[in-house]
Amino acid sequence: MSYSTHLDLKQLHEQIDELTTKITGLRFWGNGPNDMIPVIVSQRNIAVATNDINFKVMISAVSLTVNKMNWSEDGGTSWRGQNIVITGEEQLLNYGVAVKFIRQYRHVLNDYWTFTVEAANSDDERATAYNWVNDRLEPHITTPVSSPSETLVMAEACFAVSIILRYKGLDLAESFRSEATRLIDEFLAPQLKPVGTVQGVS
Repeated sequence: MSYSTHLDLKQLHEQIDELTTKITGLRFWGNGPNDMIPVIVSQRNIAVATNDINFKVMISAVSLTVNKMNWSEDGGTSWRGQNIVITGEEQLLNYGVAVKFIRQYRHVLNDYWTFTVEAANSDDERATAYNWVNDRLEPHITTPVSSPSETLVMAEACFAVSIILRYKGLDLAESFRSEATRLIDEFLAPQLKPVGTVQGVS
């Protein structure tokens, strides 16, 4: 894969993987309000899950003015965060996962939620994008390109993202596909430029 030839684009690779991370199996146990929402957030320098992660979030303290939570990423065997004040905003846990409570108060002690973050795996999408780029280059140049330019790597990335967004049913997918096509045209333009005619020769 030509991504590996551009170490400076490692972050781009990670961001593509973030798109394939998803939350499944949200469940609630308790008697209070079921108002916690887990979300995937895009944050730089956050590790991408390579194995499924089993989160547990539990109400650890309640009062008239402050409610607190504990959170775990091993199903509750151990706590990574304890007695964290619930703010009502998105609160980051780990692996690009945050939780948001609709209300800050009136929870019930020891009520809890569990959910799983399925590991990112965009290998299929990236492989498809790599082949897609080469298919469009082959009529014009020898493939695979021995030293791909950043332009080609970006084209692969855009096409990979377009596949993932299409799976998610998002209209933005077509914009990424169009950008991938534009980048390939940009890469090929100097090589397809017509040779000028020699003066005096018809």
